[in-house]
This record gives sequence, C-alpha cells and structure tokens, in this order.
Amino acid sequence: MLNSVLIHWRALCILYGSLLASTAFAVGHHFYYNSLANTPVSTANDLASWAGVSSQKFNTAVGNTFASLFRTFITITVTTSYLQILWRSLKTEGTNLKVVDAISGVLTNPIGLFNRGAWKKSAMLLLLAITIWLLPIAPVITPATLTVEIVSQISKDWVNVSSVDFNSLNFASVEHSFHPQCGFGYNGPQFETCRGNVSYTQHFAGPALQCSDVQDPFRGEILSNVNTSSWNVTQMFGYLAWVPSVYSSLPFDFLDGGPDDPGRWRFHPDLLGPSDGGVASGGPLTLFVATFPNFSNPYPTRQPNFDFTANATIVECRDLAVTVTPSNNSIVYPHWIDCRTFLFTNGIDTNNTEDIPQQPLSDYNNTIIQQYAYASVMQSFVSVLQGTIYYHFDDERLQTTTQAMNTALGATQELFALQNSTKSQMLTLDSDGPQLWPGVSVKMHEHSTLDLHTTLELMFQNVTMSLMNSPLLQPDPATPYYPPAVDVTTITYQSQYAYSAPMLWLAYGTALFVAMIIVNLGCFAIFSSGLSYSSSFSTVLRTTSHASIGTKITREDAVGQDPLPKHLAEATITFAYADTNEEEAVKEHLVTKGDHELQSVSSQSINASYDYVVIGGGTAGLTVATRLAQNGSYSVAVIEAGSFYELDNGNFSEIPYYDFESATASPDLSTVNGLIDWKFLTTPQTGLLNRTIHYVRGKCLGGSSARNYMVYNRGTVGTFAKWAEKVGDSTWNWDGVYPYYRKSPLFTPANSRLRAANASVGLVDDTASFASNGGPLQVSYPNFAQPWSSFFPQGFEEVGIPFLEQSISSGHLDGYASITLTIDPTEQTRSSSETSFLGEALAGTNIVVYTHAMAKKIIFDQNKRATKVLVDVAGMQFQINATREIILSAGVFQSPQLLMVSGVGPRATLDQYSIPVIADRPGVGQNMWDNPLTSLSWEVDVETPSVLTNDPNRIYEENEAFITNRTGMLTSDAGADLIAFLKVSNLSVVNISSTAETAFQSSFPPDWPEVELLTFAVGPNDGVHNFASIALGLLATFSRGNVTIRSADMADAPIINPALLEDKRDQDLAIAAFKFARRLAATQSIQRAIIGPEAVPGPNITTDAEILSYLRQSISPLYHASCTCKMGMRNDSMAVVDSEAKVIGVEGLRVVDISAFALLPPGQPQATVYMLAEKIVDMILKDAGSVE
Repeated sequence: MLNSVLIHWRALCILYGSLLASTAFAVGHHFYYNSLANTPVSTANDLASWAGVSSQKFNTAVGNTFASLFRTFITITVTTSYLQILWRSLKTEGTNLKVVDAISGVLTNPIGLFNRGAWKKSAMLLLLAITIWLLPIAPVITPATLTVEIVSQISKDWVNVSSVDFNSLNFASVEHSFHPQCGFGYNGPQFETCRGNVSYTQHFAGPALQCSDVQDPFRGEILSNVNTSSWNVTQMFGYLAWVPSVYSSLPFDFLDGGPDDPGRWRFHPDLLGPSDGGVASGGPLTLFVATFPNFSNPYPTRQPNFDFTANATIVECRDLAVTVTPSNNSIVYPHWIDCRTFLFTNGIDTNNTEDIPQQPLSDYNNTIIQQYAYASVMQSFVSVLQGTIYYHFDDERLQTTTQAMNTALGATQELFALQNSTKSQMLTLDSDGPQLWPGVSVKMHEHSTLDLHTTLELMFQNVTMSLMNSPLLQPDPATPYYPPAVDVTTITYQSQYAYSAPMLWLAYGTALFVAMIIVNLGCFAIFSSGLSYSSSFSTVLRTTSHASIGTKITREDAVGQDPLPKHLAEATITFAYADTNEEEAVKEHLVTKGDHELQSVSSQSINASYDYVVIGGGTAGLTVATRLAQNGSYSVAVIEAGSFYELDNGNFSEIPYYDFESATASPDLSTVNGLIDWKFLTTPQTGLLNRTIHYVRGKCLGGSSARNYMVYNRGTVGTFAKWAEKVGDSTWNWDGVYPYYRKSPLFTPANSRLRAANASVGLVDDTASFASNGGPLQVSYPNFAQPWSSFFPQGFEEVGIPFLEQSISSGHLDGYASITLTIDPTEQTRSSSETSFLGEALAGTNIVVYTHAMAKKIIFDQNKRATKVLVDVAGMQFQINATREIILSAGVFQSPQLLMVSGVGPRATLDQYSIPVIADRPGVGQNMWDNPLTSLSWEVDVETPSVLTNDPNRIYEENEAFITNRTGMLTSDAGADLIAFLKVSNLSVVNISSTAETAFQSSFPPDWPEVELLTFAVGPNDGVHNFASIALGLLATFSRGNVTIRSADMADAPIINPALLEDKRDQDLAIAAFKFARRLAATQSIQRAIIGPEAVPGPNITTDAEILSYLRQSISPLYHASCTCKMGMRNDSMAVVDSEAKVIGVEGLRVVDISAFALLPPGQPQATVYMLAEKIVDMILKDAGSVE
C-alpha cells in the first residue's frame, strides 16, 4: 500500500504548492502595480524628467484592465477545468481519493493533456492544457504602451506665466503679498489598446493655457459675452471651472508664509489624481484654471474661497500624436484607455526666489515687479497670438488680420512690432531671456504711454473676447475644427498605470478559493475513505505468494524499435498476488487511471454501478463509450477482454508495414499472438475445399480497428437507400448517415513534401468529403508510395476503368483512386478507436474501462430489461450494474454469442444448451455477409517490400527513415496504394455468365460495385526477387454464413461458418474478376514493370475449372464478417435489432457493432462502423433526454 499512500500525499503537496503560488502571484501583482499607481511626482521638473519631455515624446504603460482581464481568463479557465474534473469525479465516485488523484494527474503531467489530440473534441481540455503552461508568465505579462509625441510647436522655452492682481500693484502691502500659482488640466480622448495587434497613431488637439486674475469691473464684461451653453463654447471648453468643490480632492497644499505672509495655497501636481474631473469624449474639452484672489486666513484647514468667475483664459491648442503599440499580450482584446494630459505652469511670486533674483522684499519697487509681471504676461500672450496667426494666414493676409486688432489692443509698441513683422521674422524667437522678438527688449519706457494698469486690463479683456469670437476659435457646427497647434512649453503628463484592485482579487481570489476547496476535499477523502479506492482500469495477474513475476511492456520487432504511446510507455506496474488457495477470490487488481499509472489497489470496483455499460472495447464500443462519457452527464464503463495492443503486440499493430504479417488466414495458430487476437478458426468451408481458416478478430482495446488493413472508404448512395428500405427508417438513407460519417474522422491531405513524386498518381482532393472539425479518428495517406502502383493509372485507362474524380468517401465508387488510411499523419502509425476515441476519453472524461475482463452473461430482470453484466476476471466473477442501458459491442461473432448464452436467440439452440429463453429471436447469429479475397502475383522490376527481407541491411535503413522523419516503406499499409471498383458491366469483356450478371444487377443497387481491385506490392517471397500482386475482393455476394454457440459458456469459442464461395453466382463473379485481373496485367503500361510469366497461380491455369480450383485453394476472407445481429423492421422474424439498434423482445439493450449492419456496404466497412456508432449514440442520448 505504500505506493497508494505516496501518490495521495504527492497530490496534496502539489495542490498546496498551487495554492501558495496563486497567493504569491496575487500578492506580488497587487504590490507591484499598486506601487506604479502611487508613484509620486512632486514638481513639474520631476514630472518632465520622468516623462522624457526633453525629447518631446514619452511612453507610459496603459491598459491594466486589459492585463487583468487576461490574467482573470487564465485563472478562471484553469480553476474551471479543475472543477470540471472534480465534479465528474464526485458525481460518479463520491468523495474519495480518486478526486485528489484526478487533479494530481493534471498537475503533474500537463504534457499529457495533449495526448493523442484529445483536446480536439474538448475545448475545456484544450484551454486547460494551454493555460497551465501560460499561468506562470501571467503575472509578468507586459501591458501595451502609449507613446505621446508633440508634433507641432513654436517655442520650446520654459515660460513662467504670472497671475497678477491688477487692482493692487502695491506689493509692499502684506495683504497683497500672495500671488497664486496657475495650473490647468485637460482630459483628452480615448484610445484603443490594440487594433488587430498592430501599432497605430491617432492625432488629437491638446490645449495649452495662460491664466490671469482679472478683477472687477472687467470680469463681468468678459464673461457676460460667453454663452457657456452654446455649441461653440462647449466644444472649446466643456468646463469653465475644473477644480472640484470638495476640499480633500483639491490639488493644492498650504504653505506657511511666515510673520509677514499669511500663507498661500500652491498647486501641487502629485495631488492631482487621474480620475479627477474632466470628460472623455475627444477634442479639446476640459479647461482648468487654478487662480484665485488673495486671502488672509493662515489656517491650512480652511476651505479657500475660490471665485471661478474671476478666471480669464486664453486658449491655444497643441497637435499631439498618440501611438498605441501592443506588446506581447497574446490576446487581442479591444479596451479603451483614457489619455489624460495635465499642463501647468508656475506663477510669479515675490517670495519665490526661483522667479526673481534673491533680494529682500524691501529692495523691490513697483517698477521692477511690474516689469517682470508685464514681461511674463506679454510673452504668454504674444506666443498665443503669434502662433494662431502664423498657422492660419499667409504673409499677404497677415497685415489685414493684425490691423483688425488695433483698436482693441491700443497703440502699443508690441502691436507696432507685430504689425510690421513677417512670418519668417516670427520664427526667430530667441529662447534666452524674457524677450518678445529680436531687437525689442522688455523695459517700461519702451512701451505704451497708457497707464500700465489700464493697458493690461484692456488687453486681456479684449484679447480674450476677440479670440473667443474669432472664426479661428468658432468652428462651423457642421464641420468641427480643432484649433492649430502652438506651444507655450508647458509639460504634458500621461496618467500613470491605472491599477484595478477588484479585478486582480477577482482573478486570484477565484484561484485561491477553488484550490482551497480541492485541498480540503483531498484531506477529507484521505481521512474518511482510507488509503485505497476504485480506479478506472483493472486487470488481474494470478500468481501465488512469493512467486517471481516478470513482465516486459515493450515489444521489439526485427527493427528493435517499439514506438509506444506515452500513456503506455510511461506507465509503471505494481503486482499483487493471491493466496495459493484457488478457491479464495483475488483481492487486488492492477489498474490504470487517467494519468495512466498502474497501481495495486483493492477490488472495490466489483459490483459497481454505472449509467451505461458497454460490452466490448472495439471499434464501435469505444466510440459509443467515449461519446457518452463526453456528454458529461453520465457514468460509463467498458468491459474489454483484452488490453492495450501497443503493450501486447507493439510495432506489429502500430506500424502499417506489419499489417500483413500479423493477419494470416493459415489455421496454424502458432505464430498468432493470442494477447491481441481471439484465434478463432472457422468450420471447414465446403466452398473452399473444406479448408479451415483462421478468422482474425481483435482481442484488445480498439478491436478490429487495431487489426485491419486501415483502409477507409464509405458505401454508396444507393447502398443506404437499400439499407433504409430494409429497416423501414428513412433516416438511414445517404442524407441521414452522411453527417455521422463526417463526425468521427479528421482528414489530413497527403504530405507532398515527404511523399514520393509518383504518389501523386490517383490522388484526389478528399477534403470536401470530411468535416474540418471532425475527429478524433485520423484519416490520411502514408508518406510512401509503392513504385508498383505508379504503372496502374494508365493500365486502368486501357481497360476502361476511369479515374474516380470524387473521393472514395463521397458516396460514389465508380473508378480508381488512391487509398485513404486510418493513419496518424504525423506519426505515421495506426489510428484506431483506442488511440483516437479512448485516448481522448482518458484525457478528459470519467470513463471506466475493465481490461482482461470477459463478459460472461447479460442479466435481465423480471420485465426482460437488461440490468447487469456478469464479468469474469481471471476466475473471479462479479456483476456490473447498468442503470440506464447496456450496449453490446462484442463484435460480429461474440455479440450474437453473448445474446444466446444470455437467453436471446433461436429457441432450439437455447434449449439445446439448457439456457432459459428470454426472447426467441431466430435471426441471432444468422445472415452473415463477408467479402472473399484472392490475388495474382508476378515478379516485378521495381522495388517492393520484399527487399526488407532479401537485404539484411535494408530493414535498418528503412527503420532509420521511419524513426528520423516518418518516411519509407514502413509507413505503407501492406504495399496497397490504389483501389479500383468494378461493375459486372466491366467484367462482360471476360465473358461473365449472363445468369450471374442478371442476378447481381437485379439484387444490388446500380451504384454498388461488385468487385474491388487493389495494387498490392507483396507476393511470394523467395528471398531474392521482388514480387507484387493484384488483389481481388468480391463486394457483392450471395453466400451467407452463420455463427452459433458450442456451449452456454462464453469461454468456449463460437462456431463460425462464413460459407465463402458456396453460391454458384459468387463463383462466377470470382472467375470473371480473376480473368479481368489478367487482362489488366497484360496492358502495355503494367507489362513494363513485370518480369517473366505470371508467378501465382501461373500461366498454366487457363480454364474456368482450373481457375475455380485455384480460387478455392487461395481465397481467404477480407475479414468483413457482418450482419449476424442484423438491423431490420420489428415485424421481421430474422431481424435482431430495430433501426435504433435496440434488441427486439427485450428492454435496455442495444447492439452497436458490425453485427448490427442491415447489409454489408461495398468496400471496407470500418468507416460504416464508426458512422453506426455515432448515429446510435445520438439516439441513446435522445432517449436519455440529453439531445433533441
């Protein structure tokens, strides 16, 4: 039990680690981004340095909401996936250790989530796989960047704009010693963080501002003419007062001025939050003026009495270009971010040594103060006016425009200089000192003789009104217009990272909460359920105490390689033993769980109960079981007598080349691997000279899809019209079955880079016949084409067989084409129901599979409802209960056998073996269809797989090609590349009997081909030469076989009689097909490849009698036995199941495998088996109320 304990404590450690990691992520995320959000910026210069304004461009991180959403997506997806596993485990198993192990498996082996493409049918598993890998990088994912660049400007000077009390210029007075700072804020437009994950640039107008306090009587005249509700004004200003009235949010701090200074409120940028004031609808909208009258209250707690009506503003605009550059965010998610721009300047203050040389206050006189104030104000004003004129008028219109302002401004020397300036002169501003333009210094005596007080008041009054009412600043409502770009060298500041704490804690809080639930449930399971629990896969190895047990889970072939799938190659095995007392039941089992580890546990799985129990883990059985399990609402168990063929047969089942070596009709069973084959022998076949044939059937997970030749094609349209007619259900016509044909397979076109040039012969575009979202079964082409096949297209044309323009899965079989296989296009290995469906189920469902478990009997209640299955595992018997339905998928021979031993079948047979009759169904085991196969061979002048045995070194070369890049002969299925479908009309050239021709034409649909012809690059092997063949399969036959029981025990093999070639019409068809193959081989094209005479059977076989004799000696089945539990109408006494695969005469039991076929479609049946399973699953779920 040590291993059982360790795995659970490991799970708990991992879960606690996950919990701690989630906590660390959350806390680290919080403090990191919170520090960004709270980074203080104390002064304008600090802000300029931080933003990199010296280069007129700065970057800042934006889009924290987007990043948080992304992290939330990752966390919630992971935890939702954990919850899904947890919920399914609780629903089917209750609270026990399996819950912990299910989560442990996901956490310890995230690579396994990609196993065999299981996620292709489960979006949740795909998201879980991806997010487990992405979760560690989520906290450091970088946000997008926002680049703001000043595009147009006039001056790059730092300008101090004064705020002067023009009514009180006596600065010696203590009462008027305070001169407040100026500031302004602007809330700009919004920008999307990413557009298709590419950078983009957007321009917008950013206003600059000069501020001054204009006292009565002029403020009334200025503001009385401004209609703040008009369209023009609101487009320009939005707010005339930006500062909120709430004291705590004012962006000012109080400075104590000392005994001669009552103090002042100073604008402080680091107190200005990104969410204060403003609007966000684009354009130059929000203006903020932070000027106010003097006050004498020295107490910092007093609310300043702002007089917003005392603010006069001159507006200009800067053209800003915003470039949004997405970073390595892996999800394109449109998210709007605000671009807030804060512009501010410092005012003149007599106590501010930064603005005026350090001299005592008493050393200043009014003239000096006035000069500085006047120079600062005029420089601001001229910068605005100059820029406005410059950007809107050429030299010819400049004079007219400036003359229009003469009356308002008065005859100042500044206006005189402006009137006599040209555009080029305006561009020569000197950035050094408070100068307006070259040659004009700033001194009192050089200015107007008007009273300075009056001049300033009139100037600001009239300039403000002039600009507000100018067409320059009054755009046409029909054609919005942003003012031109000028600059008074204020500082542009992008808001810092907008941290969202609720979004963060929503993401990580969810992870913490779910992780805690899982950990607590795991602890509860350990202490309440003990250290043992039932698991998904069980097998028993019988041995005695202290016995030495050896096992080898790899199987090497001549190549010495064994490409096991990961879920098996990485498995560990723990053995248990039974007492020497054979009467005592085995107490322990070998099991494998979802994480594919085998552990020794007690046998709690016996007498278990499930919603659905599937008997047989073959082609149809695993398809049905997986689809039911994927529904998520039901518990599903599979009972399989075999195990994984990858373990038991290795390369001989996985690599296409070995198909023929592992499938032999010889009755000598010494070379047959009984671990993956039932070793069935037929009765002596009268049609085949009383030969006994080994009938290959898969005894493993995957069933015969693990043993067949992998060819994938579908029946014809007419075939299913006949099927629908036989069962009395129109949903079985072509239109009704075609969607289910498309559901299972995922088609991949041939790899033209790896496949030989001659492989293009006969290829068609099969894509249209398959669904792009199909799967998990893989359908494709091998990466190797046999040279033998390249001679046939021209030969087919010579004998009148056209190229099949449509896919062999299109419903039309009337020509030749390349063969599609159930092959993994990447690995070039077999794709079976085990690798595809079960592989997917293991990765994402609660499916339970009992391996090495023989279903002995189906148990019915008094209402003839199937409720239980009696199971035998190495001599230990137990029952598995089905609360909804039992699905019988034991195969063409053992499905009817199990029905009969359970009491459903011909009464005479049941009575013979003293089996109580539950339902007398005489059709059970009857009506067996099959396709006989024969071939003709020649020595050929091209390389064939014979070389692999003829040349000892060649097998290693081919092995290297397969291992290195999945190319070479090992990827080719028995050397079969091309298939051709023939009608009896094609055979008339070889004189098929008119009786046989009429019989076939009247008994089968017009589009049903009677013969299939395959190009096999195999033949007799003399150890020296290359041999190849033409194989012939009879697709329309009249011989019908049967299967019955030899005892009431499933351990005794059934009696199998295919009755091959017993009907005279089948013999005529075989003779005609044989002659046609010779006619084809005699064509000019194929003769180029043939050396010498026919090798098998030889040119001396010429008469019909001789041909028939050869056929009786050589024919073997194509292993397409079917219809032994045939589907039909309920009033048909020979029908076993109805059109919904329900066994007639009982309840709660269906047969879903090839035995339930109503007829055997032409070609290879495995595609139809998958279709049947998909279609019946929908019927099962519909009956259960899960689908409409």
